[in-house]
Amino acid sequence: MMQMQCAVRIGLVYLISGFGGSLMSALFIQSNVSVGASGALFGLIGSMLSELITNWSLYANKVYLQKICLINE
Repeated sequence: MMQMQCAVRIGLVYLISGFGGSLMSALFIQSNVSVGASGALFGLIGSMLSELITNWSLYANKVYLQKICLINE
């Protein structure tokens, strides 16, 4: 169930950021038509980056523990 919720969230972020990127492209570049998935991909990267920054202490501790485990082996 949790994996399905995660997939739905990622799908919603992808669709919303893709729509927002297309809308901004249409508003700011009115002379050309722009179609692509770059806005959606940048939206996904931005959401992952914000999640990383928000939970930095969790990830930093895991990396530290992995380094200790690799050194001790």
